[in-house]
Amino acid sequence: MRLPRMALLAVCLSAVAASAGPLQVRVGADLDSLFVFRGSKRGSAGFVGRVGVTYGLTERLDFAANIWNFVELGNGVGFGEGQYDLGLRYRPPLIGSLASLEGGWIYYDPTRQLDEISFGAENTMGRDTQEWYLRLRLDLPGDPVIDLLQDYDERVGTYFRVSAADRVRLRGPWSLDWQGSVGFDFGRGVDVYRDARVRGALLYQIFPGLGVGPTFDLWFPSNQVDPNADGITPVASFGFTYTPPQF
Repeated sequence: MRLPRMALLAVCLSAVAASAGPLQVRVGADLDSLFVFRGSKRGSAGFVGRVGVTYGLTERLDFAANIWNFVELGNGVGFGEGQYDLGLRYRPPLIGSLASLEGGWIYYDPTRQLDEISFGAENTMGRDTQEWYLRLRLDLPGDPVIDLLQDYDERVGTYFRVSAADRVRLRGPWSLDWQGSVGFDFGRGVDVYRDARVRGALLYQIFPGLGVGPTFDLWFPSNQVDPNADGITPVASFGFTYTPPQF
């Protein structure tokens, strides 16, 4: 089932038009050497663009929306994928300083060509599908996050992921971001373990809110997800992120 993109944009704009709290916007773009999704190769080099908004509905409840698009270099808009998600983030009264809970919905929208070529196998999670998700984020060293995602549409199954991340300040305007994650898949022909990823991103801050730099990922997919990877898939990228002051 395809949901028109304009409907999602209308929901986002409706949230922005509300008057409950501050709005935070995040934008970014990268040139990636490969398109990899949960350990599975989806395409060759391409551009990735993303926009995210977080809006304070109350003191403890936020609305979040994100739009993410991949376009393969050399094929243009005829070969790519969009990802759209909406969610609510809640900080409980007694533990709100230590944890937040989030729940929402994700829609994956590939072009027909990409869907037919790359996502035919059950165990790679074919796209043009939808998931609901639950997320627990802990305000502890390493920023641990636990995600539970359930596909209820085209490729029914469950994905469970645990991740951690941190930022190391270097000299001057430089910083190093790192992230690690492990993912497990149930119900799609994968023997529980699906993928792991280690990421390092070197960031140069041009001015507050704007950073540019390279990123390097090492994916460790299971053989069911990518039998040709020999257990490891490197991905290099270069891009920018920008977070303007809150409105």
